Amino acid sequence: MEQPSSTDIGIMPLLRIKEGIEKACEANDLETVKRLFVQGGYHTRGFSLDLVWALSRAIEKRHLDIVTYLYTNGAYLDQRVIINFIKEEDYKMLEMFRTLGWDLNENMGAYDPSALPFALGNPRMMHWMLDRGVDPNPRCAFNCTPMSFAICSAPPSVIGVLFAAGGNMTAGLLFARWSIEALISTSKLTTSTRGHTRTASWTAPRFTVPLSVVTLA
Repeated sequence: MEQPSSTDIGIMPLLRIKEGIEKACEANDLETVKRLFVQGGYHTRGFSLDLVWALSRAIEKRHLDIVTYLYTNGAYLDQRVIINFIKEEDYKMLEMFRTLGWDLNENMGAYDPSALPFALGNPRMMHWMLDRGVDPNPRCAFNCTPMSFAICSAPPSVIGVLFAAGGNMTAGLLFARWSIEALISTSKLTTSTRGHTRTASWTAPRFTVPLSVVTLA
């Protein structure tokens, strides 16, 4: 029998299906998760933000069969979950998601180039990531890299490790993380014109830095 597509299901029934999946995740009922997943047409989408809460609950409960099923079938993984794994040094869960296809080098947000910056304060976690191929040089939307975060805030020993792993200080911007957050939250991006020269700058407490000064590449 042909399964209904998501376009054949009304909004309210789909909400009930979503809630049913979440309850089944709580109860560790994989068969119900599978049945409702198909009934809701999620199997035809390939990527679903709708199930982010269901996946997060399954992760929290450590119902790993359900976690595997949802994630490998396109349920969106809240990046805050990965950050918590890093903070809690949960290598088992990090390794599980890595083997399921999570990329250590994917952007974690607009100004988080990868998971690596969250591990700079933990040498063991940092080495774990480097041993599994994490790159010190991917860029975020604001053109910052894990290497630029390290240069701005990490001790020399950490910077040295990243250099040895291929870190490139000529890539990206030398912004500290708090500087980017200040730029986003205050929107103090100004321009000044002298003749035909237009220079953009951002203002943070106590100083103003021209963008041309901190742009390395």
